[in-house]
Amino acid sequence: MSVHLRTGRRPPVLSILSALSVVALAASACGSDDENAGAGGSGGGGGPESVAPALDTVCADGAEEGSLTFWGQLDNGPAEALFDGFHETFPDIEFQYQPLITVDIVQRVISADSVNRPPGVDIATGAIEDFLPLTSRDLQATDVDWQELGVPEDVVDPDTNLARLDRVPLGLVYNTDRVSNPDDLPNTWEELIDEKWRGQVIVDPNGQPFKTLAVAWGVDETVDYLERLKDVVEPIVVQGGTAGATAVSSGEGAMVTNGREESFRELEAKGAPVGMKFLDVVPTSNDWALVLKDAEHPNAARCFAAWVTSSDRAEEILIEQEFKSNDTRPATAPPDSEIVSVTTQEDVDRANKIGKKMVELFGGGG
Repeated sequence: MSVHLRTGRRPPVLSILSALSVVALAASACGSDDENAGAGGSGGGGGPESVAPALDTVCADGAEEGSLTFWGQLDNGPAEALFDGFHETFPDIEFQYQPLITVDIVQRVISADSVNRPPGVDIATGAIEDFLPLTSRDLQATDVDWQELGVPEDVVDPDTNLARLDRVPLGLVYNTDRVSNPDDLPNTWEELIDEKWRGQVIVDPNGQPFKTLAVAWGVDETVDYLERLKDVVEPIVVQGGTAGATAVSSGEGAMVTNGREESFRELEAKGAPVGMKFLDVVPTSNDWALVLKDAEHPNAARCFAAWVTSSDRAEEILIEQEFKSNDTRPATAPPDSEIVSVTTQEDVDRANKIGKKMVELFGGGG
């Protein structure tokens, strides 16, 4: 049951909610609709969850394997919390965990494959678009029947057979002191281009949410939108989604276009005067679980991947530790809104073009 944590390149992680906020947020994040249904039981810790029979079998085989190697972008604290939650139901699988950014994971796996060596890792997590160099080589396990293991169909990518770990939707995070009535806010991205918002809107020069909006709109339409946004609204430029939301909370701007739900949740938990509104297109940022095709511990990897992408307990821990959930559609998004994310090479190419345009218009890293 031991957890071996090795140091590595550690990406930043948000601070932990107070115990009271955790209970409130977990209750609001876990809905009863089909999109939130999974293999887990009632959650809440303190005992094992009920699981799909096939998952129970796979996890028993994983226990015989004894351990698994996991690389991902979770900081050591949230990772250990997940492992502890997993051990409440499956106590006999140990972890070798190393925090790594996705580009390093990809490089290591491809280097091993190029000389016909095992990948050295059983499961990795990261953005699906960053895993394209692996999935284009079919280095992921494509034979996993996630539905049989209790993972909802809507969190499985049909093209790569990766299972989604979490989803961060993007929208407008706004200052409730400056905009007291959400009905005064735009309902669509097009309505944001209005002179009444001149000098009050913060944009992130790194490109989001517009890189992902280009998946829905195409490059030309997105470029046209950005040019009109700059001319009419004259946005304030603040680099980084978290930095932009923090600037809004302090009153520097009325709203930020790159509002990340987990940044909003953290600020709200601290009592900041912020609200969040989703518009007609909802861009998302997602983390995915990739089980390696030649994993040394394939059943242990499948067991943990299925649990972490479908279990109520896992989602509760991610909300507590990182303010993230795995809802396919945000509960407060308009029912007819379009949910979009970057998943294919074509999407990546569009996003890169918009990133370059953002540098041209607003400066920053692109």
